[in-house]
Amino acid sequence: MSQFITVDKNRWLLFSSLAISVLLVAGCCSPKYSTPLYSGVVGGGTGQGHTPDEVVVMPMPRSMRTSAGTMILPGTIRVSTPQTRSGRLQRAVDRWAAQVGTQSGTSLSVSWAEEATKGSHLSLVVAEESNRYPDLDADESYQLTVTDDGILLKASNDVGALRGLQTLRQLVTEREGTLQLPTVTIDDSPQWAWRGMVLDTARHFMPVSTVKRLLAGMEMVKLNVLHLHLSDDQGFRAESRVLPKLHEVGSGGDYYTQSEITELVEYAADRGIRIVPEFGLPGHSLSWQVAYPELRVDGLPDPVLGEWSSSLFSPPINPAKEKSYELINLLVAEMASLFPDHYFHIGSDEVNTAPWKSDSSIRDFMKAKGLRSVDALHSYFAQRYASMVAAHGKLPIAWEEAVHPEDTAEPLPFAVQLWLDGDYPPAFASADILMSRNYYLDHQQPAWWLYQQKLTDFEVEGISDVAEQGAPRILGAEIAAWSEHVDHDTLDIAVWPRSAALAERFWSQPSQLSKGAVTFYRRLDVVSERLVRLGMRHKEATENYLAEISERDLEALTTFVDALEPAGYYYQRSRKRLLRFVASAIFPFVEPPAYALGDVDRLIDHLPAESQAARQFAIKTERLLSGDNRVYPELREQLLTWEASHDRLAPLIEQSDALRRDELQFVTKTVSEIAAIGLRALDSLAKGEPLGFIEYYRLSNRLDDFEYGVFSFDNYGEMANGVFRPDPLQQHNIAIQPAVARLVYAARNQAANVQAE
Repeated sequence: MSQFITVDKNRWLLFSSLAISVLLVAGCCSPKYSTPLYSGVVGGGTGQGHTPDEVVVMPMPRSMRTSAGTMILPGTIRVSTPQTRSGRLQRAVDRWAAQVGTQSGTSLSVSWAEEATKGSHLSLVVAEESNRYPDLDADESYQLTVTDDGILLKASNDVGALRGLQTLRQLVTEREGTLQLPTVTIDDSPQWAWRGMVLDTARHFMPVSTVKRLLAGMEMVKLNVLHLHLSDDQGFRAESRVLPKLHEVGSGGDYYTQSEITELVEYAADRGIRIVPEFGLPGHSLSWQVAYPELRVDGLPDPVLGEWSSSLFSPPINPAKEKSYELINLLVAEMASLFPDHYFHIGSDEVNTAPWKSDSSIRDFMKAKGLRSVDALHSYFAQRYASMVAAHGKLPIAWEEAVHPEDTAEPLPFAVQLWLDGDYPPAFASADILMSRNYYLDHQQPAWWLYQQKLTDFEVEGISDVAEQGAPRILGAEIAAWSEHVDHDTLDIAVWPRSAALAERFWSQPSQLSKGAVTFYRRLDVVSERLVRLGMRHKEATENYLAEISERDLEALTTFVDALEPAGYYYQRSRKRLLRFVASAIFPFVEPPAYALGDVDRLIDHLPAESQAARQFAIKTERLLSGDNRVYPELREQLLTWEASHDRLAPLIEQSDALRRDELQFVTKTVSEIAAIGLRALDSLAKGEPLGFIEYYRLSNRLDDFEYGVFSFDNYGEMANGVFRPDPLQQHNIAIQPAVARLVYAARNQAANVQAE
């Protein structure tokens, strides 16, 4: 599913009004005399890392009690399985031992015993083997006890034991050349049964090795569903033997063979992870229409993969042709047998209904069926597609646009995946809900923001409180990794470590989430390093890109990049495009900007969504303003380095086509200016000489020009601000701006007794 700003007309009118209002008051409004405390540090702590005795587990278990003892792991782990030892469980233990060994640089071996034996280091008491392919109702609970003498892991089935093994892996630490475990008692189970990840393989194809790497990371943080988005305007990514043109013509050459799909399904199942396919229709379907032109609406130009001439979204298939349903049914029958999961996603989002309105045969079809609007026609199509899926023994899922206010089907014939509006008509009350709203990784929100977004954060007309009333039924949630600006080289940057934060949101109980916020970033940093040791490439990919584009002064480039984050929603990275959106919402004759698949080789596409260096800078700023003068030299040195960025990087940018294209000269100049403002504030604090009103007015107003923003569809102010930002600042957030603004505010009000040490 694409992630354009596809809000309804009223919402766009509101956005337009906001933008116009800002235009009217720009330049004449009063400056901000205070800057809010940096809100990006949830559980930021002191910035010194976790203490050696701190037990770092993510997601946080339902219940965990530690004591003072320690268990030392030997080089050979004796494992007993007195009840059940499935092949999946045995392979999971072998992976656990290999991963712990990799973590420590040692080699662990495993010896097995059928019965409980005295001297076993790890006893696995598993009541039964679960289904070969996990399902929504799988019991993932487990109990884990570590004493000085050994480990006891109990679960009702082997999938629950897999979850316990991942917790056990996170408990292992290396100290003084030995592998140690704290003595602990854990009773754990998930808050939500469906904890997934949408992986878009259509916009940019993801090789099998990339998907396997993602699955390995998902296993570690207890995500249990991989939702594969397998078809879109840019390509059809699954081999079809009944409709072979779909992959032969509609893929552009990149697709998964059926044997590769089976390989991925088995690889996932071995880790207790389900794979749910999505073949979205009627929109996002150019790959279908290129392969089988009879599906298209009559009179339209010949379809081309990933290209169309007008409108924001591509033309949909023709829902008035019986041939359309015949071909869809053939594909569903084939894919239902290839993918064993009970669920099957039918898409149905972002449908451009204009071609339906203009086609006489479609209008005649609507009249014959008693369909009074194209929305009703969309509902007809979605429900018919869903009925085909159900006829092949699967449970259909659709995106929220498949439901229209006039729909009266009760219950709805499909589960509904929410992603956009947040306020829904009564028809949604009868649906099973899958939540993705506020969990879109390409919106580039920092981990602390994502961590706070609740699955119940939506409203349904007629239901006063979704969380309290338990209606509609929420199955769980999915993180969305869309690939307009992501490919196999940059996927890990987009996914990790933020997805570990959301995995905790999906798994842990509300009471644990409140406790977890206190240590959130300390734990997330540790888990990020564990993911690296597991093979995730989120750090490596950024480092490799910087080394590739830097022919000189890699250190200066790396330091400069530490001050940046990719700004907001990728489609909001051009002021011209935003103005076109505003104009198209106000004037019907103005077309919205045409869709174009983005580049994946720009600097912003290789930056983590959140700068760890900027976060540490903010933490040290708060320490300084709380009276810890020891951090003053570090802050000053860091600001001096950032201040020098523009001059140091000018020769590199001049010689780099990629950096000049992104207008990095403007961004380096901005970072240097912000750093200089920070140095002025530090100097004021160190001398105990408050900034004068005029100087404070000037500095704070200048910082407001570079205001750090967190994008969301509900944040109209951030959208409106984008109309006035230069394009380089549409693309790059200056991550140190909030902390520098904090220093300036403190320098005006002398909120700290700072001594330069």
